[in-house]
This record gives sequence, C-alpha cells and structure tokens, in this order.
Amino acid sequence: MNWPQGLRPAAGATAVLLTTLGCAATLAQTQRDLSAHEHGAAVLNVAIEGDQITMSLEGPAMNFVGFEHAPRDAQQTDAIATALTQLQSPPGPFRLTPAARCELVSVTASHELSGEAEDHHGHADEHAAEAAHSEFTATYAFRCERPERLDSIQVTLFEAFPLTTEIATSLLGPGVQTFAELTPDDPMLSWRADH
Repeated sequence: MNWPQGLRPAAGATAVLLTTLGCAATLAQTQRDLSAHEHGAAVLNVAIEGDQITMSLEGPAMNFVGFEHAPRDAQQTDAIATALTQLQSPPGPFRLTPAARCELVSVTASHELSGEAEDHHGHADEHAAEAAHSEFTATYAFRCERPERLDSIQVTLFEAFPLTTEIATSLLGPGVQTFAELTPDDPMLSWRADH
C-alpha cells in the first residue's frame, strides 16, 4: 500500500490495518449482497489503527447523481464532476470527534458508470442494465493527534446527497467492533472511547 507522505504505520501495523480493512470489506460485502445494489443504500467501512483512520464508502450512482448510466449530456457530466468534488472536499462527508483533532490526509473518489445495453427497438435491456456496475466509491485516510479521544463519526453524506437514505456501517479497531445502520435521522456512528 502506498501511504501518503508522513503517514507510515509502525512496523507490523500495515498488516493489521490491511487485515482490518479486509474483514470490514468482507462484512460490508455480506451486508451489501443482502440488499443487492439497493438505491438509497450505501456501505461505509471504518478501520482504526493507532492514530490512523481509514474509511471506505461505496454506493449506487443513483445516490450521488440521480442516474446509473454513462453521462448523456453536459448536465449529467457536470453532475458527476460535482459529486466527485463534494466527496473529495475536506473533510469529506464526515465529522470526527473534535477533541481527537483528526485531519484528512488523503482522499480518492471515483465512479463506474457504463452505457445501458439497448435492444433492436432502442429500449434499455433491464437485465443488462442491472448487471452493469454503476457506483461511486471513495476512500479517506485521517490522522488524529489525540486518537484516544475519538469516539464518534457524524456522517454528513445525507445532507450532500439526499438520495442516500441508509448507510450500512462497520467499524473495526483495537478493542472495538461496531455495526450500525445510519439514516438521515440518525447519522452518528458512536462507540466507547476506551478502545
């Protein structure tokens, strides 16, 4: 894994972090499979290792831009660019416990949108469209000066992308394992600070 400058884990921590992320991804994939590309739903995995927090967000393109096909005009192209900018703008769609003094050190956001297959009458083939990948993903890395004070993450994604209505969340870290479904009415992922 290529770590941003100044964000290098201690010896052995990389393996622990990758294992933690792998576990979180497996658990989230299980959650995601249960809802198989459900519009409005997203998945957020959080891994805590020392002073580093890594978050991985994934959801259908519909949640972010209101469509799930390759852009067909300038307005849709602009919608994609705006969504990516919103996902990448610091501090991302998250507010971490202020006392932990966390800073966003890197972020990547991308989308996968493809054209819909059409039959000979020009209508979209529903099966092909359902099979096509059409999602947005983003990965965030934070570093915290006081990680022991980190005990909550408020997800503001619902405000920026109101078509997102629920987020299946998993958090794994030293002494903490939390699973929660966040909604616009309950956007806070909280856990005990003594992890």
